Amino acid sequence: TLIVEIDQSTSCLQHIAAYIGGDNGLALAKRVNLGSAYRDIYMELGKSLVEQEKNNYSELGNVQDKDLRKIIKMALVPWTYGGNAWTAGDAYHKSTIKILEDMTSSRRMRFAHRVIAHIERELPDAVNYTQDVQRAMVGIPSWSTPSGFIVHASKHRQTGVGDKAWRKKYRDPRANIYHKIGITPKKITAHKPLPMLDYDAIRKAVSPNTIHSYDASLIHHLLAACPDDIAVVSVHDAIGTHARDMARVRPAFKNLFHLIYSQIHPDLVAEKGFPAEFLATNGIPDQLSPELSEMILNAKHMTG
Repeated sequence: TLIVEIDQSTSCLQHIAAYIGGDNGLALAKRVNLGSAYRDIYMELGKSLVEQEKNNYSELGNVQDKDLRKIIKMALVPWTYGGNAWTAGDAYHKSTIKILEDMTSSRRMRFAHRVIAHIERELPDAVNYTQDVQRAMVGIPSWSTPSGFIVHASKHRQTGVGDKAWRKKYRDPRANIYHKIGITPKKITAHKPLPMLDYDAIRKAVSPNTIHSYDASLIHHLLAACPDDIAVVSVHDAIGTHARDMARVRPAFKNLFHLIYSQIHPDLVAEKGFPAEFLATNGIPDQLSPELSEMILNAKHMTG
């Protein structure tokens, strides 16, 4: 039996659009396939990057579309989950795309910074979402997810013990062994947690973790709502099902994306299925404008 995967297109940005709602959410939603027209955010950002950087990186004009799309995706996907220019730079260092391979390490890193700056200029609503969530953080944040879980965000500060200090402390003879057989010893750093909390790390993590929790809630709802004659498995934030069931699972995925922003508990979804009255105008979640709510329900390219 053929197994197929149902995954959202730029899922994090879709969640952010629905989460912030209003006119700003509507504008972002139209760019990330929550509307009726197909939009490739990676290519759109890639084309505008070529124009923006034509004086600094003229070689971008010769890059094939598929590689240009990958260059943006390598930076944008981690960025939506809390990554930055260093995250993008690390991906670019490992890439086999010719334009990136031909750059020196320092030029590649400068390019990563400019790509991230371009993304932030083009997606101000996503930037504002992150900043708003961070500003709202007080103490150790916790929140309820639409599927009834309580999330507690916490991280302790750590101190690192370098490889040399580790070997000296525990009289590790590996260095001599490696030297005899001609292998350079690998550097190892052990991280020891400290009693104090790392509030900077918590603040940076809380906005992507909020979206992760909503992403997880979507999967929880779908698993709870699918009838017994449909086999579904979760794969991170995607769903695998039989090809014969695609026509049923795909619209369920979209409808439940809409449902989670009304805080409907999965027990209700499992018990009543997809209540028709909820999908009517009297069931619009508070944070979704009528236009955005209708647009999500009618989206044709939300999943791939």
